[in-house]
Amino acid sequence: MKIFLKRSNYFFLKEISLCVYKEDTMTEKNCPACNQVKPLTEFYRAGGKNKYQSLCKPCHNARRCKLYHETKTIKPRLNAWEKQPEEIKTAVLGRLRNGEKLTKICRDMNLPYENFSYYRKAGLMSI
Repeated sequence: MKIFLKRSNYFFLKEISLCVYKEDTMTEKNCPACNQVKPLTEFYRAGGKNKYQSLCKPCHNARRCKLYHETKTIKPRLNAWEKQPEEIKTAVLGRLRNGEKLTKICRDMNLPYENFSYYRKAGLMSI
């Protein structure tokens, strides 16, 4: 098939070949992890039409779970309370015992509220 393309004031002739890909008619696919041929319903979609992940759903989920547990780290905000000096900890806890809200305390002392509220909700900040 030939088409004309216009770039600035010049016309270029470009040939386009139309192909039908094998993926359009595929109904099964091989999973390299378990080395089994499975129907396409056993694979997650990957972006566009007729594109699928290379691993089947069970193998994909097992790999994701393994990677999650290998790379799982403690969130840095959990350590925000522990990193504070003892004077600040006692001042914050004293004001909380007096009934002040954590938002007001953090604003007055210029402390990160998000870190402390997470720590308090997790039960790691004892009053």
